Amino acid sequence: MTEMTATPSADRRAGVQQRVVQGAGCCVERLGLDATTVDDIAAESGLSRATLYRKFANKEAIFDAMVAEDAKPFAEQAEQILKGAGSLASRIEEALARGILAMAERRWLQDAAQGGGHSLGNSLFQTGYRQRSRAVLELILQSPHARRGLDLEQVLEWFMRELLTLVAGRPWDEARLRRHIRDFVVPVLILDQHR
Repeated sequence: MTEMTATPSADRRAGVQQRVVQGAGCCVERLGLDATTVDDIAAESGLSRATLYRKFANKEAIFDAMVAEDAKPFAEQAEQILKGAGSLASRIEEALARGILAMAERRWLQDAAQGGGHSLGNSLFQTGYRQRSRAVLELILQSPHARRGLDLEQVLEWFMRELLTLVAGRPWDEARLRRHIRDFVVPVLILDQHR
């Protein structure tokens, strides 16, 4: 018996999801989060409204998938850097600086940073980046050089606010961004003698 591979229908479903996510991204870049409609996304992705609704419950679910795709490379790169060599302080600085500098000038991120705490963009940011940020923070807090007694959930709440502040500060000069990370992020996470 041969090993099972993805079926054509599974491949097709994944392709449909990718088209919808890409179409949503294009619409949001052009129109903004609030103005983008399901009809806009359907037209951009070349699919019918019915097809979109078979795959996603509503517009917010489409946006959630879009943001999850945006968050994936940030977290993967951060985890890779944090597992690498060098001091924990330098790895945190490198991971966060690279992530912030690499974040594309996505309009939804601008909406999130400028829209206040209850905006759709902020909600999407919190949902899309929270789980991935939790994994990154768990790596940091497991280090023997991390501050002892930090509560992961409290640190995560703080980190999400700080991350949104950093995103809002774009475009960053790299030297100024790294100084901000060294002065305001690293001291919260690492014992003084290990910085």
